[in-house]
Amino acid sequence: MMLAEVAFADTPDTSSSTQPVAGWDYYSVQLRSAKSPAILQELLALVADQPYARIDKRGELYALRVGFWASRAEAEQAAKALLPKFRGAYARIASYRPEAIVATAAEQSSKPSAPLPATEARPQEIEKPIAAMAAPTPAQVAPAPTPEVAGAEKAMVGLAKLDLEYRRTLLAKIRDYRKQLGAGPKNAAARQGLADIAVAYAAQIEAAEALGEDGLVEALAARIKSDLADTRPRLDQMAKQGDRGAQAALGLLYRRAIAVAKDEQKACHYYDLASNQGDVAAMYQYGLCVASQDKEGSERLLLRAANEGHPGAQARLKRPEEQPLLAQAEVQPIPVASPPAPAPTVPEQAAPMTQDASPPLAQEVPPIPVQLTPPEPTQITPPVSAPTTPAPTMQTFASASSASSLVVAFRAAKDFDPQYRGALAEKSFNDSASTSSQLAYTPQLQYSQQQYDYATASRSTWTLTQPLISGDRFFSYRQAGPRALLADSTLAQRDQDLALRLLKSVTEFVRAREALRALEFQIGLLKEQAKLAQRLFDFGRGTVIDVSDAAVRHAQASASRLAALTRLRVAENQFAAIAGTPPAKESFALVEVPRRFDLETEARYAQDGQSNNPQIGVARQNERIAELEVQRARAALLPTVSAIGIQTESAGVSNHFAGVAVNFPLQGQTVVQISSARAQADRAREQRRQTEQGVQLDIERLRALVESGQQELTIRKEAIVAGELALRGNLKGQQAGVRTTVDVLNSIQTLANVRNEYANTAATLAENFLGLLLLSSYEINEALAKIQQTLFGG
Repeated sequence: MMLAEVAFADTPDTSSSTQPVAGWDYYSVQLRSAKSPAILQELLALVADQPYARIDKRGELYALRVGFWASRAEAEQAAKALLPKFRGAYARIASYRPEAIVATAAEQSSKPSAPLPATEARPQEIEKPIAAMAAPTPAQVAPAPTPEVAGAEKAMVGLAKLDLEYRRTLLAKIRDYRKQLGAGPKNAAARQGLADIAVAYAAQIEAAEALGEDGLVEALAARIKSDLADTRPRLDQMAKQGDRGAQAALGLLYRRAIAVAKDEQKACHYYDLASNQGDVAAMYQYGLCVASQDKEGSERLLLRAANEGHPGAQARLKRPEEQPLLAQAEVQPIPVASPPAPAPTVPEQAAPMTQDASPPLAQEVPPIPVQLTPPEPTQITPPVSAPTTPAPTMQTFASASSASSLVVAFRAAKDFDPQYRGALAEKSFNDSASTSSQLAYTPQLQYSQQQYDYATASRSTWTLTQPLISGDRFFSYRQAGPRALLADSTLAQRDQDLALRLLKSVTEFVRAREALRALEFQIGLLKEQAKLAQRLFDFGRGTVIDVSDAAVRHAQASASRLAALTRLRVAENQFAAIAGTPPAKESFALVEVPRRFDLETEARYAQDGQSNNPQIGVARQNERIAELEVQRARAALLPTVSAIGIQTESAGVSNHFAGVAVNFPLQGQTVVQISSARAQADRAREQRRQTEQGVQLDIERLRALVESGQQELTIRKEAIVAGELALRGNLKGQQAGVRTTVDVLNSIQTLANVRNEYANTAATLAENFLGLLLLSSYEINEALAKIQQTLFGG
């Protein structure tokens, strides 16, 4: 926490007024984020008793936050107290920006709440170090349950519960049912099971959508498209029989165009059927359908859904002026009163001059922004007028929203990536090998025709052979199951390889882009320092060394920028080679402060990996096939029994024969084949052991790296804050004559370095976490959605 204390050493004192200062950084507790403030509006009322409860707008996202604390410890204490209400609450750095606040708790409740902070600090506060802000009272730390809280505890009655373990169970059942269908395509129980799972996934999507979990919605929709698209005919049948879940599921599929063409009319029809049977999500959606034709009926349905706890319905009933639409539209920010006008800027007093001192140089002090919108620069009234240029702002960590997402990019890569398309062909080949093994006991039909010199007519022969007892064919037939599993495991492994390659191309793109932005930020400040050094030299207060040093560093940064541009173009091309198109410039923008990944125990990861990891699955099936090959080679020495039917025809005369044939194969090479098969089986067994050990070691390694990487990321973020404040202090010290140009140049370089290190750490953390999830058989789309939401937002 030493970095945090240093970082706030230059912030204003708010101990007396308990009012944050615009543009300064504090610690807040973030409770929830969404692309629309509608869902957050309902939750805002639940934290009206918390200090500075508000909805902030950050880029394209909205965040529900409380508090402006000076220390992380106070914010973490408040976050811990709020965890029973808001799972996932966490402390984060947040600057106070009045223009970004779209709603406060005071607008939600008539009871008194914390006053809205002032928009401008008093001049005398500017130079004071910050003291600890007013700590939460005991009532704020552990508030007694209120009627609003009690209602929130049952807010999801009627909607599916978002449960990762439940979705893992569904995924395992999908694999099991697919295996059953592979053995028997007309297995009605398996097809019904898949349809039931499609209904469950649709309910999960409705719940995730209601809570604003867009990344999870994308992942679940991708799962339906890839694994459950063939369930729609059975869903139609179930809906006609009055199944409420199937009706609601079809409404979702047609509304969001999941595995079917988008059809709002059909979506509303099925939502109508399901709402009549009490489905909460269907009530809400059908209420939107009829809003323009039957406003009273729409409000009645929304009220019923709201009473059952649907967050979207509750939010819309609080905003009756907004017209509901069937399609999900972006909700406009809620207007709030304009902040009070800032107080006039009070010029700082120039440092007292000695008789021999030269007058201080005029310069505008550029602030070092933490957020995208930096505070206004502090104006210094100079005794000597001089033109100034606004310092550039560094937009390294841009908006949390991105023009693309990992789930969408992965879906595009599966359609475009040549390596993966080759894997699909490999899957077809492996499936053919399994089918060939299944046909081992099918009868054989042969036809031959002979013409002898001594005969005037040719002889044609038809021979039908049906194997009855054959060790060779029996063990070939038994290989059909392992070969089918091998085909599935191999494709699953190729899916994971594609996800890893895609994420590495994304992280390289992020590294290259953030390095370029850091250089551009550095170049802008170095340019200003070069001008300042030249002016100091012209006034006789600087040295030629300062001028040369600033010029050299500016030239070095400019040259490095050319290499960074090339690196960025290469990264874009690498992404395009996998996904088909280059990423948008603002895609995959790092969030300001990533949330921590929720890590499971090492034993749990290892257990899941040993059970379902596709690498281990491939090794185990290869071992099983090799063992069957040994038995097949041994069985080649056993006699075979076949039923034979023969028909011959010559010169119009036909003869028929039927009987049983017994063959005794005696071939010397069979012994050699048995020895070779045994060697292959031993090799496959050792490869399986090596794979299992490798997966275990990789899980242990990656989990340790992810755990330490999250701690490292927090430290590097605090280092950025400290570096920004250090640069700001050096710039002020340079104006007062107590810091040199070299001090400022060094602090500029340090800040650029720590920002680069932060981006590299975040990218490496994402790669390690995805590797850990995939090794433990985490579903790919959900793993990508988890990384997207935690590091890139959305």
